[in-house]
Amino acid sequence: MNKTYKILIVLFAVLVNGVYGAAPSSTLEHGRYLRRYPTSGNWLTMEMNGLYHVGVLLGFVREASDWRRFALSRLLSELDTQIYPDGAQIELTPGYHNVALRSFLGPVDIAGAYGYHLPDDYLARLERMFEYNMWVMRPDRDAPRWNDSWHVGRQGDHSVFERQDGRREPASDVKFPHVIQSTKRGHT
Repeated sequence: MNKTYKILIVLFAVLVNGVYGAAPSSTLEHGRYLRRYPTSGNWLTMEMNGLYHVGVLLGFVREASDWRRFALSRLLSELDTQIYPDGAQIELTPGYHNVALRSFLGPVDIAGAYGYHLPDDYLARLERMFEYNMWVMRPDRDAPRWNDSWHVGRQGDHSVFERQDGRREPASDVKFPHVIQSTKRGHT
């Protein structure tokens, strides 16, 4: 074997062991860190969304089922802690409200894609957050920029009912047909 091929084989081994080996091990370390040192507030919802994802994607590690269980338990607890009865997130900022909502929704997508099941009432408990979005929505489908909020979006641009991949949030067709239908007709 000539010298060039030996160098290429060594470089390939370094790449495989370095890059591809580091990704799963750093994800594993990240899962362990999130489980051991959870924070609070909207950061916690993001962290628990991430921990649930790690628990699904690394389902073969011994801690995975604990991570999924712990993450869902904390997310359900945060629905009571962070979400007011009217559906508003505790920071009273539409931007952060939707960041928290996306974090609460993260497990819904990955659980469905990988065959895991969430508690029966999980989605139902998120409905008031969708309702809040509908009630504060301006005619252009954006939300007011209260406190330190930002542009939340319109149809086709991360609206309060549409995900980044274009799919609508659960129950939006049923609970808010007037909003969805006017969007389909091109009204803003």
